Amino acid sequence: MKNVTLLAMFSFLLSFIVFPASAERFKASDGQTYSTRLKVKMVTMSGDEFDTAIGRILVKSSIAAPISLIVDTHRIGDWVHDIVASEVIERPALTDQTLYLKFNAPLTLENRDAFIRFVGEKVTDNRFQFTLFEQLNHFPKRDAVRMADIRGHIILEQVAPEWVAMEFSMHYSPKVRPVFAANQHTKEIVTNTIKKFRKIVEREMKGTTLSPKLASELSINAT
Repeated sequence: MKNVTLLAMFSFLLSFIVFPASAERFKASDGQTYSTRLKVKMVTMSGDEFDTAIGRILVKSSIAAPISLIVDTHRIGDWVHDIVASEVIERPALTDQTLYLKFNAPLTLENRDAFIRFVGEKVTDNRFQFTLFEQLNHFPKRDAVRMADIRGHIILEQVAPEWVAMEFSMHYSPKVRPVFAANQHTKEIVTNTIKKFRKIVEREMKGTTLSPKLASELSINAT
């Protein structure tokens, strides 16, 4: 009887415990499994001194919201980590823009800056890629150290009606030592950028639809 009473009490207490929900998981067309839990890994590519940071996560949204946020250069400071200044240099299309970006450097280092072109394209009906290209034909600024060897991309794939798989990859040479500290800062940029991006998309951009111009550039049927 005593054991039965203890079991009943245990069951009663257990009913008040809220167990964390398991993370959503989907496999995208790249073969990678994406989760609502952010994963960032560091990879040393062949010939590189500094690591490339690759972050992957699921964003609860339709594909329209994250794409719209990426091309809205007025909001780039809201989600790209450590940006202190930005300027549109050239914009032949919404999916082809060249920006001047200045980043706050850690510790007592001078700010870093870069001219970066990003180009968006449709890969498949559900998958879109925005590739980052370093632009070299610009004079240095006096108040910042020019970053070098910039490479990266943001890939978005609608893996379910309410879920978008996001991959953000970034590599650059900050011209600073030690290398491990520079790598840690790159990881921090990717981690915090993805977190800010997801927060804006999920909290502020529900119901977003693509503009006709953006849909046309990416060959998306907006209806």
